[in-house]
Amino acid sequence: QMKLLGLLDAKPSYQMVYGLALLILAQALVLFYLGKSKKDPSVKQGHEITLYAFTMIGALLILKGLQLMQNADISNVSLLYPTALAPVLLTAFISRRYGIVSNGFLAAFSVFVFKADTGTSFSIVLALFYLLSGMMGTMITRKRIASQFWNTFIWTTLFNALFISSFILYLNMPFFTKKSLLMVAFALAGGLLSYFLAVILSPYVEVLFEENAVLTLTELENPNSPLLKELVTKAPGTYHHSLMVANLSANAVGAIGGDSLFARVACYYHDVGKLRHSLFFVENLSPGMENPHDLLTPFESKEIIFGHVSEGIKMLEEAKMPQTIIDICAQHHGTTLMKFFYIKAKELDPEVKESDFRYPGPKPQTKEAAVITIADSAEAAVRSMSNPSKKAIEEFIHQLINGRIADGQFDECDISMKELKIVEHSICEGLNGTFHSRIEYPNFKKTTDLKVTE
Repeated sequence: QMKLLGLLDAKPSYQMVYGLALLILAQALVLFYLGKSKKDPSVKQGHEITLYAFTMIGALLILKGLQLMQNADISNVSLLYPTALAPVLLTAFISRRYGIVSNGFLAAFSVFVFKADTGTSFSIVLALFYLLSGMMGTMITRKRIASQFWNTFIWTTLFNALFISSFILYLNMPFFTKKSLLMVAFALAGGLLSYFLAVILSPYVEVLFEENAVLTLTELENPNSPLLKELVTKAPGTYHHSLMVANLSANAVGAIGGDSLFARVACYYHDVGKLRHSLFFVENLSPGMENPHDLLTPFESKEIIFGHVSEGIKMLEEAKMPQTIIDICAQHHGTTLMKFFYIKAKELDPEVKESDFRYPGPKPQTKEAAVITIADSAEAAVRSMSNPSKKAIEEFIHQLINGRIADGQFDECDISMKELKIVEHSICEGLNGTFHSRIEYPNFKKTTDLKVTE
């Protein structure tokens, strides 16, 4: 019987190595066909495969560490494995398909990692537990993981307790014992570990694979960044305008479920092109200073004003800013008409074309860009009002948004009429809070014959 089982055979068996090699080959082929079916650019596919590879290697190293601990007589520690970590990360940053593939292969690899238990009921139970638990990690939505605490907690933690409880009963183990309850505790801890490790690692994964990564935006938000420092010193009025637009845009974008941090940071840089001719923009003129546009023709003024967009794009590209922020700079005026100088030019030359006084665009392509165009124009216009009452501000913002809709400025982005209504309300609230009426304090009349009486 020992001979039939191969226990007397001195030759080493490579069957398991061959099986592992075939499993790795199967994984490579699945990834190849998965990438081929998506038809993404080769660079993007390279990023996805790189993230998949690093995630799987990290997960397998954790799995091997737990296997070594279990071999050191720490029973059932394998249940502490964060099975949902790889599926959560891959689902959030690539797609749910990659999350499902990683989950299936990690469960299969666990059979090879825990080969000492091969053939036992526990080995089968462990692989099934990993498969079910990991599958829950693919149920999250493709948003920032940190913003999905309760959703992820339920999928990756509570269901773990149900799965392991079911398998404990399957193994005919008494449930209310120290060993069984410890297994449930390990399963719950593994789910929590999956979530918290995903939250900790996701900002670093974002830096490598996403332009709008939180860490990248946080760094760009720093007032000590070179472009913002230059804006503060050379164009302080523009800098203050950018701060105001950033606050208005971030609140409005957040109200419609957009990326408020990105909107805020993009606003800081949307007018950097004004650094080239800062004194040709009214917010940078000192009180009493003559407007230089009074010495220019409307056609010359137009070129300078248009230039702040094209110059801004060049400056941001030279500073190697994320393309998404460069896009906001290019789109923050859309193809709107520069009415003031167009009317002046029309007075000089009735044959002048309206198209010559429209910004080159493109029109806003995202919700964030659409909101920024509204906030930018609204803040500048309300600041110039002599008496910005609440009613005047609300009427102006309403007319501004309706005018942009009629002009087709939002035709290329997915913002809805309902969302525009929310944006209108948010920007009105923000501007009313900033440009509210102030009490005019009376001046005390100076007297020389003040008498103090008891």
